[in-house]
Amino acid sequence: MMMNLCFLPSSAIVEAATTLTQRHLSILANGSKYVPRCQSYSSSTSAQTLIAREFDRMSSVIMDGLARNCVSKSDARAKLFFGSLKHLISQFYEEKLSWKLFRSVRREQSVVRNIRRQLNAKNNRTILRRTDKNKVFHLGSSLDYEEKALMYMMKTQAYEEVDDRQCPLQDNLTSIISSMNGPTIGVSYFFDRLLRPLFDHVAKQTTFVNGIDLVRQLEKYRDSGHLTTTTQFITFDVTDLYTMIPRDGALPTLGRCLNKYSVRGKIENLSVDTIMKLARLVLDTNCFVYDEKYYRQIKGGAMGSPFTMTLANVYMFEWEQPLIDLQTSQGELYGRYIDDVFMTSNMSISEIHRQLDWMNQKDEEHIRITYTVGSAADFLDVHIENHVGQLKTSVYRKPAAEPYVLSYASDHPRHVHANIPYEALLRAARLCSDVYAFDQERGKRSITNVGLKSDLNH
Repeated sequence: MMMNLCFLPSSAIVEAATTLTQRHLSILANGSKYVPRCQSYSSSTSAQTLIAREFDRMSSVIMDGLARNCVSKSDARAKLFFGSLKHLISQFYEEKLSWKLFRSVRREQSVVRNIRRQLNAKNNRTILRRTDKNKVFHLGSSLDYEEKALMYMMKTQAYEEVDDRQCPLQDNLTSIISSMNGPTIGVSYFFDRLLRPLFDHVAKQTTFVNGIDLVRQLEKYRDSGHLTTTTQFITFDVTDLYTMIPRDGALPTLGRCLNKYSVRGKIENLSVDTIMKLARLVLDTNCFVYDEKYYRQIKGGAMGSPFTMTLANVYMFEWEQPLIDLQTSQGELYGRYIDDVFMTSNMSISEIHRQLDWMNQKDEEHIRITYTVGSAADFLDVHIENHVGQLKTSVYRKPAAEPYVLSYASDHPRHVHANIPYEALLRAARLCSDVYAFDQERGKRSITNVGLKSDLNH
């Protein structure tokens, strides 16, 4: 697999008329994690107030640690340490900047203030937001946002207006408190931790963990002799999956899955009946305010709620079984990553279209797919080609992808910047460890996490 990495700033996606200049956009290209340098030097808050605030924040964390280890904050060594800490913080805040750095900081902060003024102006109709998946900035028209929101609500029919104009939150809170003594988002996170490992185990044979796993599967497919000059690569994604899953279909599907894999009617220490009641509670208490009106979600689950993804995965797993059976019988690849699917096929183009069109009509009221068929495909972060029967793969980078974790010019402590490559290596090691463990379960090869960690340490 060829890797051509180029770390460059990602320009903001501009889809509206704006008075922002290229200099403004160059600041936005640093990404949403960027913190302008030396902000305290232009703050209206005094240096002494900033020093006291930072010292209180840091010392409270340290004192908690001392208390857990049975060390008194009045201990002589502790007093010496806290005195040194306050002196060090004072030095950082009171140290004079070089003239060159001071001019650079003033220019950058002036640009940031100018961006804020323009976006907050009364006549401004441009909205700055982060993109949903890649977190680069998007500049769009407020009218376009409103139009797209209304079109989405009309298309999905997933939301209903609360006619009496009374906030439904009170009813939700009463229901929640009597059931769980906490908000439903807590239940949603709990279900995600409880049920996702179960689903991951059930669907591991047809789930792509990441791009590395996809490439390994393709290499095995090629080595087994299934890749030919006529092999087609198929990708499809499900339209509005989280919103369109039907509750009258998804909840029974979840119930069947839980009953099948439960132990004496329980998942860990919760009965299937209790899980189902709480699942419906989470789905039934999604409400929001838009354009001074109250709305309640009546279809699917809330995007951003962890349980919604698990429920959608369970529903999709049952929906995709005909395709899985077909692919398995023909020795072809099939794998899904949430709402994106990758497949291989040696059928004729017309037969592929016929099969996918049938799947599109299988549950057309809720699950609609958009598919592509060809000798090349982009899936996850991999570009795949069938070049006259030869497999070629390379890194695929979406145009809107944020290319770095943190801009190095950002006003974060230097140890944060220095730690990023090390953390990236650790995450890569854990990722490889997970993939190898995944491979081992599939019988591909044998490798231990201990050996991988040993290699990393060396």
